Amino acid sequence: MPQNIFHKVIKSENQISQLLVNLVNENKDIRTIITEFFFPTADGFTIDFFDTQKRDKYGQPDIQFDITNKNRKLIGRAIVEVKTQDSPLTDKQREGEYKQKLLQTAGEKKYLFFLIPKYYKHEQAIKDSFFDSLEKDSITCGIFYWDILVSILMSKKQALDSNLLTEIIGHLNDKFNFKNIEFNLNQQQIDFMFTKDIPMILYKLNDLVNSVADYLKVNNSDWHKGLDQGGGSYGQGYCFYYNSLCFGYDFDLWLKQDAVLVISVNISQGKAFTLFDDHFRGSVKSIDNENKYIDLSQKILKEDNVEYIIKIIQDFTSRLNSTH
Repeated sequence: MPQNIFHKVIKSENQISQLLVNLVNENKDIRTIITEFFFPTADGFTIDFFDTQKRDKYGQPDIQFDITNKNRKLIGRAIVEVKTQDSPLTDKQREGEYKQKLLQTAGEKKYLFFLIPKYYKHEQAIKDSFFDSLEKDSITCGIFYWDILVSILMSKKQALDSNLLTEIIGHLNDKFNFKNIEFNLNQQQIDFMFTKDIPMILYKLNDLVNSVADYLKVNNSDWHKGLDQGGGSYGQGYCFYYNSLCFGYDFDLWLKQDAVLVISVNISQGKAFTLFDDHFRGSVKSIDNENKYIDLSQKILKEDNVEYIIKIIQDFTSRLNSTH
């Protein structure tokens, strides 16, 4: 499946904070959802979005909200410190930089909230460092969880008239919500799952792929193990690749096409992509417009499977290298 458009682009704490702010600014309904998430009972006062990522002598809060009364008079402020799973809890935060900022704010309503992933590694440190200290100065401290906020946003996603907002919420869901896997298995499948057959098949398949690749790497050091997504740009299997030519297995193809072991090529390697059809005439199948493959599944059962596959690959690469 294609990745969300923000995959590997929006990662850091600051970027996630800005993404959340963009949601607030872009859509009134989302602004209401997020405001009510932090302030489920705003007794007689109004929460106005204020600012984000602006540094002053008290630090750089991720998100700030102004709190005003019905006459639009400022009566307080809330600071939201956004954390991702790898965000540290800094010494300056522990030493009270946000506390000092809130104490300098006009009005009596003062809040310091932490928006964190569930099971955030510094959650207990937040409670130990902030809760009692802030309450002594009449500052309300609270912890809120990303997965709950994201679930609320996801439930409203269908009503949004914006593909971009839908992508943003989808990215937050990928990053912070839990993807529990449901297994709908019959008894025969359950029994099979707990035999040694499956791990033995994968073990031998890995051994076959490694044996082919080890020989290829001796003769061409440009062969590399696919460490990013496995089976090329499409699946998530186990492969070795040379430029855009991949050899290995791909779980998507295995499941959907019964193709257990494949050689595949990507359109980015133009000459190889063009030659692939001619060289493997009649055997080539398309994954999509940019990837195609030949199925080697039946060759696994050959006694000389490693030698046979090496010859197939070398014949193709030799022809490729001789083509100008």
